[in-house]
Amino acid sequence: MRARIHWPALFALFWLSPLAAELLSGSMPPSEFLPLGLLIVVPWYGFGAILCRELYIRWQSGLAGLFLLGAAFGIFEEGILVKTFFDPHAIDLGVLQQFGWWGGANWPWMLQLTLYHALFSICLPVLVVASLWPAERDRPWLSRKGLYTLFGILCAMASLGWFFLSPAGETPPYRPGLGQFLGAVVAMAVLVLLACRLKHRPAVSTFTRRRSLFLAGLGWGIWLMGSWLVSTAHSAALTMLWTGAVAAGLLAFAYNRLRAMDLQAVIGGGTLAAGTWLFWVVLAPLQQLDNANRADDTSGMALVGLIGFVLLAVYLVYLRRQWRRVRSLAGGAGPAQLLWREQAGQPLP
Repeated sequence: MRARIHWPALFALFWLSPLAAELLSGSMPPSEFLPLGLLIVVPWYGFGAILCRELYIRWQSGLAGLFLLGAAFGIFEEGILVKTFFDPHAIDLGVLQQFGWWGGANWPWMLQLTLYHALFSICLPVLVVASLWPAERDRPWLSRKGLYTLFGILCAMASLGWFFLSPAGETPPYRPGLGQFLGAVVAMAVLVLLACRLKHRPAVSTFTRRRSLFLAGLGWGIWLMGSWLVSTAHSAALTMLWTGAVAAGLLAFAYNRLRAMDLQAVIGGGTLAAGTWLFWVVLAPLQQLDNANRADDTSGMALVGLIGFVLLAVYLVYLRRQWRRVRSLAGGAGPAQLLWREQAGQPLP
């Protein structure tokens, strides 16, 4: 399929990834997001999400390939750009500053943040954009030249981040050793290679009620909060066991029901994201109330939560209408018949 830029969808993905992963989650409250996030954080999230989407579509590697590319982005973000994987003084680590270190890296934090970025920064934003523009869900937007340009921009950002960014504000900026840098690069390369070689086989998504996917999305938020609570036990093994086991269960549930990437799966993926974001919307004002106990200034998070609630309500209404259209298109049949109609080239909404 010939590449053709769909500007509204591309623009939405460019902004949705950083807004959801950093602002709505409270990782970067408004006082930090403006203007620093607009100048620095938004471009590397936005370009990273677009690049991951383009590669998984061109390689036809399916949701599993998108997840692997998202994991590579997580290593790029936290290992190369801001270097929290390796900096023992990084404020974001919280209690994990005190344990979990081996070979110059914090392994519980690496597992948590790699999964976090794969899901919240890449997979869910891509699924939401696909649900908003279903006709664009498997269409490439960029030419090969555009891909190379985007990759070059991200490499330039990585170089600047490696030399000038520091998650703890050290002067001079903290720089990991050569072995740590090469380890991060090799891990990224392996994940990208696996995504490239992973060929998606046509499949039928398991029919799941939207309520189940919405609750699974809430489970992602609870999983992340649970990972932080478990880490207060100061046990690297327990933290990694919770993080890995619960994430594996939620991933298996979501993948089994969304793997086909038919219209039913695209709308289901949007519902999954909505459930996840509801958790952050509810948590946002609580983060502002906890401002006195936070190292950063969480002023404005209540407003973020309110705006997020309104947008989320509108999005859920949209998903409900789309779901009814899909079921109507399938004539009341299950997703197998709907997928067959798609493959037969019949018109879709």
